[in-house]
Amino acid sequence: MKRTAINLDDNFGASIEMNQGQLVEDIQGMLFLAGQISAERDDTAPFGIKLLFEGDQRQQLITILKKIDRLLEAAGMTRKNILHLRIFTVDVQGFLEHYPIYMDWVKAVGIRPTNTLIGVKELALPGVLLEIEVQAAR
Repeated sequence: MKRTAINLDDNFGASIEMNQGQLVEDIQGMLFLAGQISAERDDTAPFGIKLLFEGDQRQQLITILKKIDRLLEAAGMTRKNILHLRIFTVDVQGFLEHYPIYMDWVKAVGIRPTNTLIGVKELALPGVLLEIEVQAAR
């Protein structure tokens, strides 16, 4: 897979570990991850899902990033294969306070994927503050 960063002259995304665009060529496979939340299976909970770290966006972010790493590995990929992330949060300013955690996570493998941060009124379960979708390729 060949990746080429696409940025305007101001390259505003560089300071937040993000490219404004990416040209991706020679793709052999694509992975689309459903929105990941900080939860685990619990057959006794509603919908069989138990929320972890209710009300703690920092810990929810850390948990989600670890889940994404595990899902990428299950697909034979790593963070280096990430092309785009779509981040949904019920608290944009709260998320921005923890954005350095995300920046360190992508910076550790030398990538600057495109991403979109979207503020929403609510997410799938009460107490979920953050949900992240991922697109990756090899």
